[in-house]
Amino acid sequence: MKNIIILFFSAFILCISCKKENNKNDTAVNTWSITPDGFESGSYRLKTIGLKTNVYQMLVATSEENQPSGNAGTNSTLTLYFVTVGPPPSGVYKVTSVEKLSGHPDCVAIQAQTFGDPRTGLSNTSWYSLEGSTQQISYEFKDGKASATLKDIAIKQAGGGPSTGTLSARISQ
Repeated sequence: MKNIIILFFSAFILCISCKKENNKNDTAVNTWSITPDGFESGSYRLKTIGLKTNVYQMLVATSEENQPSGNAGTNSTLTLYFVTVGPPPSGVYKVTSVEKLSGHPDCVAIQAQTFGDPRTGLSNTSWYSLEGSTQQISYEFKDGKASATLKDIAIKQAGGGPSTGTLSARISQ
């Protein structure tokens, strides 16, 4: 009986510790979240993703519209900018601003846009990664498919509303 009680409490403690390690900032595959300072986090599910070229190589992800309540807008676009010829190679990239990206093939600039944010009252909000960041993202390009993982990247908003926040994402084609 003593062994059963010890086993029960061990399993109970293990269960509690597993729950504590499940960080609310962990992002599910093919989702991203934007957390403006002072506001609840908004999450977006991937609808489309693709590599494009327009001055920079870009990985562009677009969310589904009309996300469940509690999200930071009706939809969003996440764009990663790279300075490479052809698809960016797999690796770890330093985060910087779009203005400082030129000439730095080991860096990435990030833009997140939300459309229709009911919490802030803004219809179109653009968020940008910061210059001088010490943060990094993981990027993989394999078999013609791209994927990226970002964790709590510091972002700054252009325009009114909350001025800073964080961005986390796990997206793949």
